[in-house]
Amino acid sequence: MRGSKITRRDLLRVAALPCAAAVISRLNLQSGSSGMKLGLVTYNLAKDWDLDTILAICKSTGIDGVEFRTTHRHGVEPALSPEERSRVKAKCRDGGLKQVSLGTVCEFQSPDPHVVDENIATCRRFVELARDIGARGVKVRPNGVPKGVPLDQTLKQIGTALNACGRIAADYGVEIW
Repeated sequence: MRGSKITRRDLLRVAALPCAAAVISRLNLQSGSSGMKLGLVTYNLAKDWDLDTILAICKSTGIDGVEFRTTHRHGVEPALSPEERSRVKAKCRDGGLKQVSLGTVCEFQSPDPHVVDENIATCRRFVELARDIGARGVKVRPNGVPKGVPLDQTLKQIGTALNACGRIAADYGVEIW
């Protein structure tokens, strides 16, 4: 562009790419060939919805997948019995909703090794749940660096715990995120 004056030609040149992208995107959506899918994490918006509400709203709005975050009203938790897990899997399948992942509160930065071990054990229970309901992954959250502990030590500890969780998950065909 010349100086601070914008010509019509400059405007068209700058606007052409986003317009073309919008047209292509619209054509992909109309043809059903778009690779993009919408998903929902129950963390905020759906934290108070039960499973049937999640299924109904996702179906009516075209949402394709869900991450069930722990402690929310949907009740998709490791405490579910095998029968309840089968029901969750069937309801999601029948409702056309992919269970993408389970969002946990597993953290591995604690200086207390027993706390880290408890979180690895909790992660295992979520991995088993993910396998049982057909979810692809389990999200964990290394969540900070404790005061007074060297960063390198904390990072090594988190890495070691993630490695342990990854080995567990691999045995179940599940990923750790």
